[in-house]
Amino acid sequence: MIRIIFKEGQGLGNQLWLFTVAKSISEKLNYELEIQNIEKFKGKKFLKLDCKNFVSDSEINKKYNMEIFNERIFYDSELRYLVSGYDQTILNIKENTIIEGIFQSEKYFFDNLEKIKRYIIFKDRKNFNRVIEDDVCILNIRGGEYKRHKNFILPKSYWDKGMENIKKINNIKKFKIVTDDYRYAKALFPNFEIISDSIEE
Repeated sequence: MIRIIFKEGQGLGNQLWLFTVAKSISEKLNYELEIQNIEKFKGKKFLKLDCKNFVSDSEINKKYNMEIFNERIFYDSELRYLVSGYDQTILNIKENTIIEGIFQSEKYFFDNLEKIKRYIIFKDRKNFNRVIEDDVCILNIRGGEYKRHKNFILPKSYWDKGMENIKKINNIKKFKIVTDDYRYAKALFPNFEIISDSIEE
């Protein structure tokens, strides 16, 4: 058994990386996977995770002792930020290990990205009434805490050039924005529709 823990403060993206990598590792090593605190999963209303084993904080004392594997992280002095890459030592973990880390590398899927489609499934697509027309392109503009790190924020010229290119390639006529930072996106593109409601939206 290996375990991951969903925690307060994790974003949906962080949780999905953690889960999909843990699932991939569990299959590679032929271990069962267990999720602690599934109730803290931010996609629980609309996503189903391919896992059968769950444990809550109140049950921890009843479980066996576990080791902890921490993914190696590095300080990038240019970005002034902690980053991670593929940590191959994860393949040396033993059973009864909690794995912790960022795990944002495709190498953890061992040349098979298709399996992610098995790991994460929409609960019921019929409940989602938002339709994206063929001539619409969605821009995912990250703001939030990224604005504290100037090297992470893309200049407006990046988006302008990208929109010009995609118009030529795919006959795009209209753009909409998905963002975690409504005010920032509105300042960049005041005339675009901005989707910044619930995670489900």
